[in-house]
Amino acid sequence: MNNDQAKLFTNNIFNQLFEAKTISEVENIENHVDLFKFKMKKEDYPKIHFAIDPAKIAELKAAEIILEDGSLHELISEKITDPLTMLLYSLSWKNGDLKKVKHIVKGILDHETEDEKKDDGLTFYQFGKYLTKSKGQPIIDQHVIRAFCIHKFPDDVEIWRKTSVLNKSHKDKIIKYKNWLSTELQPELMNESEYGYHIDKVLFATGRAIKL
Repeated sequence: MNNDQAKLFTNNIFNQLFEAKTISEVENIENHVDLFKFKMKKEDYPKIHFAIDPAKIAELKAAEIILEDGSLHELISEKITDPLTMLLYSLSWKNGDLKKVKHIVKGILDHETEDEKKDDGLTFYQFGKYLTKSKGQPIIDQHVIRAFCIHKFPDDVEIWRKTSVLNKSHKDKIIKYKNWLSTELQPELMNESEYGYHIDKVLFATGRAIKL
């Protein structure tokens, strides 16, 4: 699709989201034929049912599993005894992702505030906020922000369609998205538990569909 078609496609999705009053109606948007093949696959991203609060992080720090800056202790592998934790740690180690944990931890600790100086690891930082399951804290990734920005800032559609990794230049757009999510949807929908998670999934598919 060209840029005009991408704008029209995106605005149509947002118009449907504005009218949605229930989670079921949001899910119907995600399952539309134009979005279906771009959906977040359940086998890749099954829903997270647990929540992590700052108290759990404090426990990990007390056990010297997590350091004061939120990073993992270099000797953590000596303390792991649970087989599932071993497997997941090994996967993170092999993918070089251990250093990203500190951004998630920071997000969990900042779930009620916003660190204005935080300008790196923003996707993981926001994911940490989401993991607390606090109201108004969505997951967010490049596809979600791409769709949101094309809807809100259509003059820069070419730029947003090419945007991939989020960085500090997108921080204000992430904040604007969170404000939109908490103020501009139907009141009935915003009263639903974890409605932001379902909106995220729709915009994830939308952003993938329009990406250049």
